[in-house]
Amino acid sequence: MMSAGGLAALYAFVVRPWHLRWGATDAEVEMTLPCDALVEHPQLNATHAITIDALPSKVWPWLAQMGQTRGGFYSYDWLENLVGCPMQNADRIHPEWQGLNVGDEVWLHPNAPPLRVLAIERGRYIALEKCWTFYLRPVDDNHTRLIIRGRGDYYPDFKNALLNFIYFRLIFEPAHFVMERKMLLGIKERAETLCLSCDRPDLDGERIKSLSNYIVAIGAEGGSRTRTPFQGTNFKSVASAIPPPRRLIRNSNCTKFFRFLKHP
Repeated sequence: MMSAGGLAALYAFVVRPWHLRWGATDAEVEMTLPCDALVEHPQLNATHAITIDALPSKVWPWLAQMGQTRGGFYSYDWLENLVGCPMQNADRIHPEWQGLNVGDEVWLHPNAPPLRVLAIERGRYIALEKCWTFYLRPVDDNHTRLIIRGRGDYYPDFKNALLNFIYFRLIFEPAHFVMERKMLLGIKERAETLCLSCDRPDLDGERIKSLSNYIVAIGAEGGSRTRTPFQGTNFKSVASAIPPPRRLIRNSNCTKFFRFLKHP
C-alpha cells in the first residue's frame, strides 16, 4: 500500500494541480479576467471551465439569477442544505431575477455576509466580491466557454501556517472544486436544454416538416376520420428520425413532448 508520504505527494503534485484548473486550457489559466488585479499575489487561485453547446445569450440568464435567495448555484443543493444553507436550484429562467447590477448583493449563506457585484457586462461577465468571476467567451456560432475563477487570500486567516494549510489546502480547496464543478455542469445542462426546447437547431427543415405533417395527420384522423396520406405511418419511425434530446429539465412540457415522441 502507498505510504502516507506517497499519498501526500500524489495529492500535492497530481490531484491538486488537476482540480485547480479543471476543464481550463493553458490560455484560459493565463488570461486576465475582470477583478484579477484586486489580488495581485493570491494564496488561493483556481480557474475552472466548461464548453456549453449554446450561445452566450442563452447562458447569461442562468448566471444573472444566481444566489441563495434567487436561483441557487446549480450545484449539490442537498450538501448546501446539510450545512444550513437552504438552497433551491432553479430549473427555469426567472425574469424578475435578471436585473443584476453593480452593487447588488449575491447571498451564499443566510448567516454569512453576501458578496457584492463589483463589475458586470451583460452577456459577458460577472465579477463578485472576494474576486469570484464568471466569464463567457464565445467559441463559434453554437458554443461558449464558461470560465469561473476564484482568487483570494486566506480568509479567515488563522495566523498559523499549519492551520491555514490544513483548512485551505486540504478542506476548502477540494470542497470548493467539488461544488464548482457541479455548478458548471448544472449551468451547462440548463443552458443546453433551453436551446433544445426553444429552437431545436439540430433539426433540419425536412425533419420538422415531416413531423409537423404527421401531427396534422393525427389530428385529421382523430377528428373527422378523413383519410390522409400519412395514415398507416409508423409513428416510432418518425420519432426515431429526430435526434434524442440531451438532458431535458424535469416536469417541462418540452420533456413530456419528447418522451411522447420516443415512447408513444
